[in-house]
Amino acid sequence: MSAALRIIQKTRNDDALVASFILGRPAGTQRVYSSELRIFLQWVNKPTHNVTASDLRGYIESCRRQNLKPATIHRKVVIVKAFFNFLVRERELKEDPLQFVDVPPVPPAGKPRGLTPEGIKALFEKAGGHSMAQLRDRAMFLLMAATGLRISEICGLSVGDVREADEKDWKALHVTGKGQKEREVHVSPDVWAVVLSYLSRRTDELNETAPLFIAMARAKPINAMATDRRLSVSSTYERFKKLAKKAGLAEGCSPHSLRHYFACEADSQGASVEAIRLALGHSGLGTTQKYLNRVRRGVNEAFAKVKVPKT
Repeated sequence: MSAALRIIQKTRNDDALVASFILGRPAGTQRVYSSELRIFLQWVNKPTHNVTASDLRGYIESCRRQNLKPATIHRKVVIVKAFFNFLVRERELKEDPLQFVDVPPVPPAGKPRGLTPEGIKALFEKAGGHSMAQLRDRAMFLLMAATGLRISEICGLSVGDVREADEKDWKALHVTGKGQKEREVHVSPDVWAVVLSYLSRRTDELNETAPLFIAMARAKPINAMATDRRLSVSSTYERFKKLAKKAGLAEGCSPHSLRHYFACEADSQGASVEAIRLALGHSGLGTTQKYLNRVRRGVNEAFAKVKVPKT
C-alpha cells in the first residue's frame, strides 16, 4: 500500500470512529466534540492506535503556549480522554493509552464568570429604553438571570410554553434543554411583569407557536430572518455583549454569566444544591457543584431565592 493510500485510509478510519463516538448526542455537542477531536488528531498527526500518553501531554503544553484559558484546555482534554475511553469500550483499542494523563484543573468553582450582584445592577441600569428591542432585551436577560436559562433555551421558548404555576401569581415555563431534556422553570411575579410589559407591546398574533421573544425587522437585514421571527442564538449573544460593554462589565462576560449568577446567588441565599440542580437542568450534582462554593439545605426554593436588581 502506498504512503498516500495509507494516509487516506487512516483519515477515513479516524473519521468513522469520531462519527461513532458522537452518534446520538445533541447537535451542539456533536459539533464541539467533532471539532475538538479533529484538532487533536491533526496535531498528533498519527492514527489513533498509535497515540500515546506523551502525545496528550505535548498537546496540553501546546495549548498552554497558545495561552488558552484553563477551562478551555480542561474541556479539550476531557473530550479527548472520553474518546479514547470509548475506543477501549468498543474494542478498537486493547487499553487506554491516556488513562494516566491527568486532566488539567479548572479555576475554583462557584465564582460568577464576570457577574456579581453589582455587575447585574450595572447591566440592568443600562438596559432601559422604550423601544421594542430594548423592552425585549431587558425582559429576556432579566428572565435569564432570574431562572438560569441557557441562551439556546431562551431563544427556543414559545408562548405556548407559558402556564400558570402552583404558586400564587407565579408563571411556569416548559423548557427543553440540552439533549432534549425537559424541565419546568418558575418565574416570580416581579420578573414576569417585565416580560408582560414587553409582550403587551407586541402587535403580532401571540398564538401558542409564536416565539416568546422575537427578532425586530431590519430595513436592510444582513441575514434572512426566520419565518416565525424567532431570535437566533448568535444575535442574542451579540445583543448581550453590546449591553455588557455599555455597562462596563468584564470582556469575558457572556449570556452564560447570567446562568452562573443565578446559581451562585441562589446558593448564597440558602437554596439547596439539589434545588439548584433541578432549576438548571443538570443531570448530576457534580456539574452543579462546579458552579457553587458550598451546599446548603432547602427544598426546591432556588427560583424564589434569587432577587435580581432591575434598576
